[in-house]
Amino acid sequence: MTDVEPDPLESRHRSTNRMPNGWWKVVLPIAVLAVLGAGLVAVVISDSGTETEAPTASKLVLLPVADPGTDAFSTPMVPSSPDGAPIPDPQASSGAGPDQVDTIVERLNPPIGDRADIDFSGLDLPESAPEQLMDVGGSTPALYGGTNIINVCDLGVLKRTLGADAERATAWAEVEGVGVAGIDEFLDGLTDVILQADTRVTSHGYRNEVADAVDSVLQAGTAVLVDELGIPRVRCYSGNPVRWARPLDDADPALAGRRWDGFSLDETITISELDDIVEFELDDILTDALVIRKPGPDLSGSRLVDQDGNPVEPTTGAADPDDPPDTSIPLGTGDVQVTVTWDNQSDIDLAVTEPGTGFVLSYDERGPTIHGGRLDRDDNFPCDSSPTDGGVENAFWPAGQAPAGTYVVSITQQGLCGARGEGEWTVEVQVRGAVVLSEGPTVGSRTFEFTVD
Repeated sequence: MTDVEPDPLESRHRSTNRMPNGWWKVVLPIAVLAVLGAGLVAVVISDSGTETEAPTASKLVLLPVADPGTDAFSTPMVPSSPDGAPIPDPQASSGAGPDQVDTIVERLNPPIGDRADIDFSGLDLPESAPEQLMDVGGSTPALYGGTNIINVCDLGVLKRTLGADAERATAWAEVEGVGVAGIDEFLDGLTDVILQADTRVTSHGYRNEVADAVDSVLQAGTAVLVDELGIPRVRCYSGNPVRWARPLDDADPALAGRRWDGFSLDETITISELDDIVEFELDDILTDALVIRKPGPDLSGSRLVDQDGNPVEPTTGAADPDDPPDTSIPLGTGDVQVTVTWDNQSDIDLAVTEPGTGFVLSYDERGPTIHGGRLDRDDNFPCDSSPTDGGVENAFWPAGQAPAGTYVVSITQQGLCGARGEGEWTVEVQVRGAVVLSEGPTVGSRTFEFTVD
């Protein structure tokens, strides 16, 4: 599949004291703008020197924030999304606590069709600009939202999915213009951000073992991975590769998918390359501050500043160490769910072996497996991370994905973590909502088996 990269038309800058430039910066001659504005077919020159017509878009598929859509390349990479990435621990350098993490996760996963509970005021769009001219340079400051507390896209989800399916990986790599062997390195160079405006892209779903191009609109609030030019390359709710939006061949294209409140085609944007990004400047999704971070997934050097560039101290929101553990955090459920609870500061490990594949979900391999199995809760690990007085570990396979066969459950008393004795634990296994195994309270290490038909 060959992607056509439309030339950037204009670059719109944010109108603030930090951005003294005007709204629009013309990059191509006025004659080219006139051609596209008139709706004529764009012409590109191929490598062989032959003139060809660039593909155009006559239909747009609307993709709400939390809708994986059809033909997803992977399970969602967004933390705590349905069947997706588990809630990560906050980055130590951010100074944040679990309250902030929970708030971020909630905002990343709004009800499908709802607007994400994020303040998008940092990006000001002109009200009457024609959609063909709503093209923004990817390096424009505050084009994206973000956070320095957690990564909003879990690269491991997509790496494991593509690593387990050669044909899927080949189709994905072809869209991005990398070899299969270079997928991990390519992903490690991308930066997780959040769209602040409804954005037109060419998305690619996995259908019939090939990547199928679909002209799409991603709702504001969508988590994406962008490259060093700020160009979206992956939609994190599906793992689907995305590329430049193809020009519209009609000022009023057909729309498909679920429309969200406030959607207007005239207020959508496209994003094109402008300058290499040395540091991303992102609107913090929790505060009025800005997140300054280097390209890539590493958050360790990121920092918060105010609109004038002055350092901002984060509000930690740390829980009182004397408070009992919060076991009300939703646990993943599905066709199979294995849950262990215990009563002291011990580090107790749960491991579940998936039938057929032999994949062992555990503290160092949390999934997803090729069947969507995950370990989404792992308390009191490691011991030096302020263990709570009691804990929970949970593994699950989503509805319709649990493989048939015999599962092996191992429970290990790993460490006392300051406790005076071994933790007294209870394990419960549910298969399609029915309890098939319940043991405890007891202590020590044990192994169990159960079978799913």
